[in-house]
Amino acid sequence: MSFPESTGPVCLRDTDAYRLLSHHVGAELEIRVARPVPGAAGPLPEAYSILYVTDGDLFFGMATEISRLRYQLFGELPPLLVVGIGYGTNDARVQGETRNRDLTPTVDPGFFEMGRRMNPAWEPLLEEGQQMGRADEFLAFIETELRPLLASRYPTADDGSVLFGSSLGGLFTTYALLARPDLFDHYVIVSPALWWDHEAVFRIESETAAGPEGRAKHVYLAVGEHEESAAIPGLAEWRLVTNTRRMAGLLESRSPASEVTCEVLPGETHTSAVAVGLTRGLGRVLAGAGIGAGPRF
Repeated sequence: MSFPESTGPVCLRDTDAYRLLSHHVGAELEIRVARPVPGAAGPLPEAYSILYVTDGDLFFGMATEISRLRYQLFGELPPLLVVGIGYGTNDARVQGETRNRDLTPTVDPGFFEMGRRMNPAWEPLLEEGQQMGRADEFLAFIETELRPLLASRYPTADDGSVLFGSSLGGLFTTYALLARPDLFDHYVIVSPALWWDHEAVFRIESETAAGPEGRAKHVYLAVGEHEESAAIPGLAEWRLVTNTRRMAGLLESRSPASEVTCEVLPGETHTSAVAVGLTRGLGRVLAGAGIGAGPRF
């Protein structure tokens, strides 16, 4: 039996893609949107809460399938409009440099040195001033450019929004929580790169204070058990497990009215923790302690 000809690339159904030239970022971004699909859990509501996914080029498909499955079969999650924010490229270098620009709150003078240790021939693609430290502009893009576009094209709810990020995306999500705790309702933070710029985010945390009206409802942090292992080159010096636990403690002490959960995921690494952390995090922040919840740190 001969194998049939391909009918084309595999695509996710009930999804849309947009290319947006952002005034705040000063560059074009690709936005991918997945609409929830009905299943055994019952009819869809009139409006959907939004799951914002940083590093959309990497994680949009995963986040779409996880959130859809957990709604369709047993209604473990509410139906979500999944919005992946990315750059529309598979070029790892372009992805890397644009995410460095958008997901970091400060300029890290030692970052280029670290990059050249890994690749002595490496030279930045972006111009000076566009290479890192532009998280505020990225937040402004989400709030004033992306959110209105979504509201104009999809039935979006006014509450229940979730911001998700891993690694540098986890750093950005942590910074968004500190700088704008009112912008999203819930935050799922996996393996955050809190080492960035000599752990600058901890200085930022000490300089900010969330008032009663500026607290996120739920915050979930996760990190893989093996993310501080000396057996994996370069990981131990980033103190991912230690710093994630430290940040969780600070967040809980600063906002006792918020629910803060921190988990060290057994057997997981920096890459495998992404799917596990997102699955458990969505269960925790959207479905309460009865689903997807582990012990508090």
